[in-house]
Parts: sequence; structure tokens; C-alpha cells
Amino acid sequence: MTADYTKAAILDIVDFLKLELADAGLSEFVVYPAGIAQEITEDNFIVYDRVSLGNTGDDYWVMKESASFTIYSKSITKIFSVQTLLTDIFRRQETVAQEINDKNLSANMFLNIYLDVADQTAWGNAGGAASSKSIYIEYNYTRPITSTGRFAS
Repeated sequence: MTADYTKAAILDIVDFLKLELADAGLSEFVVYPAGIAQEITEDNFIVYDRVSLGNTGDDYWVMKESASFTIYSKSITKIFSVQTLLTDIFRRQETVAQEINDKNLSANMFLNIYLDVADQTAWGNAGGAASSKSIYIEYNYTRPITSTGRFAS
């Protein structure tokens, strides 16, 4: 069986985040990967990026990653609304991991997801530039593995 390396764990979190934004009435926020941030034309958007932090010691099958979600808008009220939503989602650690697992169609299985930090707001200027605020999370996940320890799917 060949592993499907397009099933990155961050994409499962992003898909879940999109559902949560829609449920909260914040579907005007479009979510983009960091690599295409220069091409964005919307007024309200979120840019995400991730960093692999390796595994969790001897448990080589448990991966640890960190992700950032930067919220951009000309409305500080909307930024704070999304920040509050993200804080509410990710503060629940194992509970949110289970919710993502329940909706997840990939081979990733999340063990926990937790809020690391929410930074200060970067204020836009009077010329109409968007303000921004970043949320950072860390998460642990695993996937089925082969007898050699490689991802199986």
C-alpha cells in the first residue's frame, strides 16, 4: 500500500475550521495557505502555516506540529470574533481532537490540539489597511504505519 502524502494533518484542521467559521456565521473569512498570501483580494481572510516539530520522543508514530492562523480584516470586531472562536475551539484539547477525528476522512488521527498563544493585534493604518491577529496551536497526531514504521496510508 502506498502512502497518500497529500493528506497533511493541517488540511484536516483547516477543513474543520471552515465548518466552524460557517456555523458561527463567519463564512466571509476565506482560509488560505501562507504561500499564496500575496494573491489574496478578499477583505476578510485567514492565512495558515505549519511547522513540523518531529515526533514525541520514543513514540515515533506520534507526530507533533505547530500551526499559525493569522486573521486579517479591516474590522477589528470581526478579528476579535474569529479570535474568540479559535480560542474556544482549540482550548478544549482532546475534545476538539475527537471532533476533528469524527469529521475526518483522511488517515490522520488527532490525539490532542491545544492553543499555544494568541498574539497582540497588528493594527492597520488610517489608509484602510487591514489589521491582523495571530493564533498559534500545537497538535499531536498519528497515522496507520507499516511494519517498517513508514506511513501506510
